[in-house]
Order: sequence, then structure tokens, then C-alpha cells
Amino acid sequence: MDVSMAQSPSEIIQQVLAEALDPTLASFRESLAARLVGERESARREAAADAARQTRAELAEALQVAVRRLRHASSITEIGGALLETAAGYCGRVALLIHKGETLTGWRSMGFDRNTGDGLGEAWSSFQVRVSEAPALAQAIDTRE
Repeated sequence: MDVSMAQSPSEIIQQVLAEALDPTLASFRESLAARLVGERESARREAAADAARQTRAELAEALQVAVRRLRHASSITEIGGALLETAAGYCGRVALLIHKGETLTGWRSMGFDRNTGDGLGEAWSSFQVRVSEAPALAQAIDTRE
């Protein structure tokens, strides 16, 4: 500590306190910063876990509603409608094909805007393809996936 005679008492006190407290305060600052970083990371992990739990709960509820609708359906039309509406909740466009013999025929679709003029909404109702001409669909039928 270099205390010069030219310094005022206030300057001397400030210099002495700075020299005495700076190492302690620096250690405290580093410790506090490390703790704050740890707390922030812990809070981030907890928030992510909470969001994941909430998402799982919402998906489980949506699945329960869909299964309930299928159980209460009294016709194939109601079953198809429930399947379409449930799938539409997870993707923008969905179509349901009916498998009869070797042919897949479009039944209904959702998410194809009939007002755009692209004709896709109407196309699904008249869509037909032989299973042998659609290997990916044939595999889905064979594996029931």
C-alpha cells in the first residue's frame, strides 16, 4: 500500500478500502455469478421438463377424446369422420382412402381449400389407385401400419 502525502484523507481511505476489499469482492462476484448461472440453468431445465409434461398431458387428453369418439361412433361414416378430424389436428392436410379389393379410393379429405382453384379438394373424392401401383401404400396395408 503506497500512501502518498499528497493524497487527501478521503483518497487515502478509498485506496486502503479498495486494496483491502477488492480481492474479497472479486471472489464474491465470481461465486455469485457462478451460482446465478447454475440457478438459471436449473430453472431452464425445470421449465423444459414442465413444458414436456404439459405436452404429454395434452396429447394424452386428445388421444382419449379421439378414442372416445371412435367407441361411440355408430357408423363407418362417423368412424371415418372422427379419424379425419383427429388427424387434421396434427397436420394441415389429411385424406382418408377406402381399401376395397385391389383398389384404394378417396373417401373424404380435410385441409384442401376448395376455394383456391387448385382442384385438390375435389380430386380426393374421385381419387383411385390400384394397390399394386402404390408400393408404399401396399406396404402400409400389408403391415397394418
